[in-house]
Amino acid sequence: MGNPRLPPYPHPTPIAPLAQIKQLLSIPGLGPTSGASPRPKSPTHSSSSHDNVFAVCAAFAPERLWTTTMERRDHLKKTAVDSLFILNQNGILTEYHLEPHPKQVSGAEKHLDDAPIELEVKGLVQWNLQRSRSSSEVKPPLASNNPLIVAAEAVQTQQATFSA
Repeated sequence: MGNPRLPPYPHPTPIAPLAQIKQLLSIPGLGPTSGASPRPKSPTHSSSSHDNVFAVCAAFAPERLWTTTMERRDHLKKTAVDSLFILNQNGILTEYHLEPHPKQVSGAEKHLDDAPIELEVKGLVQWNLQRSRSSSEVKPPLASNNPLIVAAEAVQTQQATFSA
C-alpha cells in the first residue's frame, strides 16, 4: 500500500444528495413595491455569479423546538440525526428536522443494513435575527452616563489602585 498523497490517486466517489434545501433570495429594493417581479428569485439562478453572492451558514445541533403538545418522553428519545440549522444572509435562522428511514422496496418485508435510505426534511421553525426597521438606533459612542462606560471606568480605577 503506497502513500495516499502521491499518485496514482483514487477515483472520486460521487455521492448524490438525499435531500436539497432551497431558500428564497430576497434583495432589498426589489419586490412588488419597486415595480419588479413579486416572485422571489432562487440564489442558484443569478445573472452574474460574480455580482450576486448568497451567503449561508449551516450547522448540525440538537433540536431547539419544544412545544407544549410534545410529551416528555419524546425529549428524552435520541434522534438518529441532529437538526440542521441554516442562517441566511437576511438574518433568518431556520431549523430543519432530518428523519432518515429505510426506502420502501416492493417485495422486501424486512430492512437490511445495506438497504437504501430516504431522508425526510421538515422545516420546524424560523427566527428572524435582524432588528426591525422600526427599532431605535443606538449610535456610538455611548453616552458618558451609560452603565457600560461607568462600569468600565470603575474597573479601570480599581485596577489602578491595586497596582499602586
